[in-house]
Amino acid sequence: MVSTAPPAGAVSGPLCSGVTAVAAGQTHAFALQGPTKAWGWGNNSKGQLTVSPNTSRSTPTPIDSLAGASALAAGSMFTVALFPPGTVKTAGANAYGQLGNGTVTDSRSLVSTGLNDVARIDAGGSHALALATNGTVWAWGRNVEGQLGDGTTTNRSTPTQVPGLTDVVSIAAGWNHSLALKSDGTVWAWGYNSTGQLGNGTKTSTSTPTQVSGITNATAIDAGTSFSLALLADKTLRSWGSNTSGQLGSPGGSRTTPSAITLANVTKIAAGNFHTLATTGDGKTYAWGSNSAGQLGTGTPKVGPPVGNGPAASSSTPVEVVNASGATAIEANGSSSYAIRAGGTLWAWGGNGSGQLGTGTTSNSYDPVQTGCPNTQQPLPWSLVLVAEPPVAAPGTPVVLHAVANQDVGPTPYAIHIFDNQTGLPVASCTSGSSCAGPVTSATPQSRTYTAYVASPSATAPPPFIQASATATVMWGPTGPGPYSGSCDKGTAVLDMTSQGTHAHLKFAQPSADETWVCFRVDNASAWVGGRIAVIAPDVTPSGVAVDDDAAACSRPGNLAPGPHPLRSGDVAGTPYTIDTYADATSASVCLTVGATAKRVTVQATNAPPALIPSLDGV
Repeated sequence: MVSTAPPAGAVSGPLCSGVTAVAAGQTHAFALQGPTKAWGWGNNSKGQLTVSPNTSRSTPTPIDSLAGASALAAGSMFTVALFPPGTVKTAGANAYGQLGNGTVTDSRSLVSTGLNDVARIDAGGSHALALATNGTVWAWGRNVEGQLGDGTTTNRSTPTQVPGLTDVVSIAAGWNHSLALKSDGTVWAWGYNSTGQLGNGTKTSTSTPTQVSGITNATAIDAGTSFSLALLADKTLRSWGSNTSGQLGSPGGSRTTPSAITLANVTKIAAGNFHTLATTGDGKTYAWGSNSAGQLGTGTPKVGPPVGNGPAASSSTPVEVVNASGATAIEANGSSSYAIRAGGTLWAWGGNGSGQLGTGTTSNSYDPVQTGCPNTQQPLPWSLVLVAEPPVAAPGTPVVLHAVANQDVGPTPYAIHIFDNQTGLPVASCTSGSSCAGPVTSATPQSRTYTAYVASPSATAPPPFIQASATATVMWGPTGPGPYSGSCDKGTAVLDMTSQGTHAHLKFAQPSADETWVCFRVDNASAWVGGRIAVIAPDVTPSGVAVDDDAAACSRPGNLAPGPHPLRSGDVAGTPYTIDTYADATSASVCLTVGATAKRVTVQATNAPPALIPSLDGV
């Protein structure tokens, strides 16, 4: 599988931090750290780590020969490296010509493929792919199943162009099949097709590219051993091919055409042999498929009942990898999984028979452990989330606060506490388990903040020995469906706030871009505030707006914090707000607090085509 370029100026030093990219083969792996540092570990029996001797390493080893690489890809027992300004070099096993240097001789040293002007690389079982900067695709190595796409089943020891493919923007290599994503959003596949992994409605292998059925808006692709994945523009997933271990993300047998996976707002995907990883916009990491070696990261070797012919450890639906939240990159191959988290820390879990997790052992791990940083592998750092259900309620209505930690607490030395920030009194204290809940209420309209802690069992606010904390705000105020009046044309739309409460739900009508800019200004005032709104499904109340100021877009600097958004200094309750859109509007929502006594809010869209004028709906 493949790893992409590190940014200039990335942190260098020990592998405990500063990792910018990860690439995994069947039983070996690499990490890039900064623009000039590369590390490798795992199986080296064919010299795929490019270091001597040809013995496995269970801890990361500096790889001087790969320093300066802009991308790495790892196959079964070989490695492909991309160097600026676009040259491709390889090392490792070469029985099928997968090193692309015109021989079938293994090499521990990097050898040249002769390719230049390459933008992307990937490695499959025993074949490799390269995407040229002009949008053409080149392939070499094993071709018994037609995975090189050149119309033959003849192995190639030098790169050969895949005929008929142009305008390609991404590539993916499976065990014996290949994928290409074109600029128009279509996906093309070729090679082995015994389980429908080509997605063309058949199980017939082909040595030339064939279009995957029903996909016209893909933004990313990946290929497993005998299945395929596509991420669509609306951030949903499609999968097809083998489903013996539930790797397609839903129960049932193999599929010869793409089917949907029940997971929304997906941002990244990765395919292993028989399992899949994905991240979502809320920072969570999910996994499904085989868990035979712990590659789902669920902390137990058994997630659910047997799926198809797969092992009892399989899960055919996505399960959260709790200790891989906040991942900025993910990778999967063989039976191993990897994630880069905040600060450039690298975490790995699953199969480790050759030391491919880089943890200093050859034991499998059912929980994510930090690679190359033995002093911080265990215990895992604490994290805590506090959620109010519902966050907005009518006066006198109970609200339940739920605190969830990433691991069990107590009975000693820690507990989960929830406190009222205003009074300092405890709402709930739990000395065992990974969650704690407590009800709160208010007879009068008000906003109140609560804090949860993982800390010592002492029920003081705040308690000593704090390991993690989280806050949540609850607002009690008038609520209800609230009639609204006005129109949604180019003019002004008016929402009647009499029974609606203190929030207006602004919904942009037409999904298009990934995000949209909105700027808010109190009429006749000089202060503007702006924020970038993430895509939210229609009719779903958002949790807030990401802070992302842009003086050029909003004309003036400002800051819109995650909300509800209280009145700012100088704002006047009931004063109309003007909304300017500065990008293609999308299916997004934002809650605006316009003051506890506000009865009406006027929302006007300007600088937007008529089709993108927002409509109003009650929260």
